[in-house]
Amino acid sequence: MLSRLGTVPAIVILVATAGFVIWSYRDFTLPSSDSDDPPAASDSIPNAIDANYAEAHAVDNAFRSADGVWIYYDEQGDGEQTLVLVHGWNCDRTYWQLQRDFLAERYRVVTIDLAGHGESGDNRTVWSIDAFADDVASVIVGLDLDNVTLVGHSMGGNVVVAAAAKLNDRLERVVAVDTLRQPDKTFPPAVVSATLDNLDADYTGTVTSFVRSMFVESSPPAVRDFVIRDMASSPPAVGRAALLALAAHNPMPQLAALTVPMIVINSDYLPTDVDLLSQTVTDFRYVEMPAIGHFVMLEDPVAFTNHLLDAVSR
Repeated sequence: MLSRLGTVPAIVILVATAGFVIWSYRDFTLPSSDSDDPPAASDSIPNAIDANYAEAHAVDNAFRSADGVWIYYDEQGDGEQTLVLVHGWNCDRTYWQLQRDFLAERYRVVTIDLAGHGESGDNRTVWSIDAFADDVASVIVGLDLDNVTLVGHSMGGNVVVAAAAKLNDRLERVVAVDTLRQPDKTFPPAVVSATLDNLDADYTGTVTSFVRSMFVESSPPAVRDFVIRDMASSPPAVGRAALLALAAHNPMPQLAALTVPMIVINSDYLPTDVDLLSQTVTDFRYVEMPAIGHFVMLEDPVAFTNHLLDAVSR
């Protein structure tokens, strides 16, 4: 069995390849939430999200996903175009706080908590990237959104690519953020098993170690420390299940099937197979952010937001 430190690079590649935040130059904190637990799941589960289902299974600020799990979201702005922002593994919709208010001056902005993250329900029985994609589709269909740009960070990049096939003509483009670096990469069962063993033995310590390795020397310390604490305090059962879902997912067929433009905005802290992406995706553009870690929207929010604005305006 691999040691915990020995499995850290594999976990980092796996995650990277695939509330209210208050920011200042000295502080980065996440106040506690006093929201109630999500309602119980419905006994009647559809095979796919449609408008009638979404309308019948809605509460304030949440829609049921295809398996009945409540998916919470925030909505702001009223522009003709809509940006739907999807977080990564062990994160939540507050990770877009540094972009949300600014973007909402120009666009309609929707941020989503995937199942098991943030305020959304965790009563899912089958965890997969496709199920997370249903979470995104349930909110978009429920709000009857058009002219949508899907933006997904880390695991969320895989999720938004999978969601694209469910949205038909509602979608304008996909923006993947520090993700899909080696989209054809597979993970040997022994590596996945060792990773899960380490999570089971010491979830907080294992997550802390590999999240720390996602940052670089120039990463803002306040951002680094917040993200490490936040991700390491996530529910272990959900973190384990979501990581296993990501390891089992092959995004290549969905990338090849994309019918809308795709822009990838990655940092340079790990290599990206740009040639493979450009050969696989029909309409593809790549943007690289130098000297920055995995959490590009937090570590350099101005530069990232400008890249995102450029992607949406084309």
